[in-house]
Amino acid sequence: MKVEKNTTNLNQRNGLFLPKQDSDHKTTSYFNLKSEFEIWQEFKNGSEVALINIYKHFYRTLYNYASQFTLDRNLINDVIQDLFIELINKRERLSDTTSIKFYLFRSVKNLLVRKLKKNSKMNCIDNIQGCYDFAISFSTERLLINQQIKDEQKQKLNLAVKKLNSRQREIIYYYYFENLNFKEISEIMDFTNHKSVQNLLYRSINKLKGILFLSFTIFLVGTIKIG
Repeated sequence: MKVEKNTTNLNQRNGLFLPKQDSDHKTTSYFNLKSEFEIWQEFKNGSEVALINIYKHFYRTLYNYASQFTLDRNLINDVIQDLFIELINKRERLSDTTSIKFYLFRSVKNLLVRKLKKNSKMNCIDNIQGCYDFAISFSTERLLINQQIKDEQKQKLNLAVKKLNSRQREIIYYYYFENLNFKEISEIMDFTNHKSVQNLLYRSINKLKGILFLSFTIFLVGTIKIG
């Protein structure tokens, strides 16, 4: 049966979701016991347990991700709600995946950008980046820089990142914050091949190197994976 959208919060609708939206010990254990492919298959086959665990496990990550595109909390919550309603309604026809986070990222970006384009006063039909300004911060909880880095250095790094263009910030977020591989980044950012992803990543890091002292970027450069 279709799940109809209404004003009720998604996590309180039809008994599908629990009030707590972030990850807890139980969802973490659930994901440790099964592969993401298995969990996704269970969800597609109608498992409400899989649905609840997917929602709780990825809600905060999805919210943080959507926050890079817009600070409109209502819009972010609406998009995440719409995404799960769509997944529920189409669960039997969904494609397989071994990375649920990647699948959700790609889906939520598509939904969010469509809404931003609709609400934008700018003509961004031919320039999708014109609809949003991807803004990452190295003070977020998913920061990959060494935790011992000084606050002053974090501030300098944040300022440097702001000088990158939206596309450069976006690829750094996927690669360093979310550990997506080149193939996944290629699909999310609509690249035609993996080489283009690698080239943009290198250009983005090189621009950071031109802004910062080399010591502030050696961690990023040293962790770039080829292929």
